[in-house]
Amino acid sequence: MSPASNTSAIFVLNITLMAEKKQERGSAEVPKVPFAQTNFDFLYDSFHHPLTDVITGEGIGGEIAMIGLNKKGELKHFEHTSQTREAENELCKYAKARDVEVLDLKLSRYYNDLRGTMDDTFKYILCFYKGVAEYLKGNYDQAEKSFQYCFNLFDGDPQLYYNIGITYMMKKQYYKAIVMMEWCCKLDPHHPYAVNNLAYLSILLKKYKEASDACADAYAVNRSARNYFRNWAVALLNQKLFSEAVEVVKEAIENNPLDYKNWVVWGEIMKTKGEFEVAKEMYGNAIQINDKDPYPKQELAKLDLITKDNVNEELQDIIVKLSEQKKTQGLKKREDTCI
Repeated sequence: MSPASNTSAIFVLNITLMAEKKQERGSAEVPKVPFAQTNFDFLYDSFHHPLTDVITGEGIGGEIAMIGLNKKGELKHFEHTSQTREAENELCKYAKARDVEVLDLKLSRYYNDLRGTMDDTFKYILCFYKGVAEYLKGNYDQAEKSFQYCFNLFDGDPQLYYNIGITYMMKKQYYKAIVMMEWCCKLDPHHPYAVNNLAYLSILLKKYKEASDACADAYAVNRSARNYFRNWAVALLNQKLFSEAVEVVKEAIENNPLDYKNWVVWGEIMKTKGEFEVAKEMYGNAIQINDKDPYPKQELAKLDLITKDNVNEELQDIIVKLSEQKKTQGLKKREDTCI
């Protein structure tokens, strides 16, 4: 667990309100397009969605106590007891299994058994997993309320920022989601998914420089992570930084050569550069790995037509040149005959 942030829950909520106002002024209805038609709107669907993949891992505070600030800015010190540890492990198990029915039953049991006696640590745990349960049911407004309430108890858990961030993503409140992902990255630079989602959101809003900067910063901190490299390459592509984009996508492929979407991105880079034969090869590699996705097939077919047309144009040019040469030679023979 990263150390608690130096901000109070009030400050966190104020940031969220600022993001809300920004979104009202900006683009509240940003379309989520897996891949757009034009090259420089290209966004190959790459964001980590299930919050249950990482929930809290080793537990909210690991083996150490949680220290944070409450709503009044007072220092809070949460100590795990055997009871809170047992409760969290149990709830985490059902959340990761996506067994919402049992998760709801367990939460109700804890709320009823501990009504009026639970401490802040227990309140945080139950509220946190209540948010997870509501998220899994698709009740994003209720999930948001539960996660926001957690800020009143403890605002130093990066996973809380991540969870509310993807909740905002599902509600298409992208600016608010970006704020939460940024805070998650600040509190935990090694978070496995936050940087990737931050880059994805920035690309979605056409903030390509911000996306590539976030990835570069993450790479400087942790060079072993690679799961955000596809979005990094897409961000560079949209800035027409082709050489850098190729280097990044090569590393992504080196890390996972069977991820066909990385080959698609490489194909997209080469297509945009006008290197159609190389692009066709990359799309072909993607199709060999996964022939179910229609996109690389469509792009390959388009490039086949383009290259075929180019060949036909070249042949036409050759025919015209040969015809002109024959005419010239014919005129020369006539001139020689006349002499």
